[in-house]
Amino acid sequence: MPCAPTSKPAAARRYPPSALQTAERLHHDKGARTLGELALGTNYPIRQYTRNTLFDEKIGGTCHLALGAAYPKTGGKNESALH
Repeated sequence: MPCAPTSKPAAARRYPPSALQTAERLHHDKGARTLGELALGTNYPIRQYTRNTLFDEKIGGTCHLALGAAYPKTGGKNESALH
């Protein structure tokens, strides 16, 4: 059975919207594909998420990765509009 014609690009037919959005962000600028931050949560006494990202990313046993911009104050040199 032949495929029905579609106006969507091939990538849009193969991947869900979230994957396409991620791919678009990775092409935003040169630094967007570089690891900008790696953090390992070591605050084990905290047991519940607070919905505050700056706090929750430090909960014991968690890992936080961010592509794009690094923090210059911590010695990071990667520049990007993404983080």
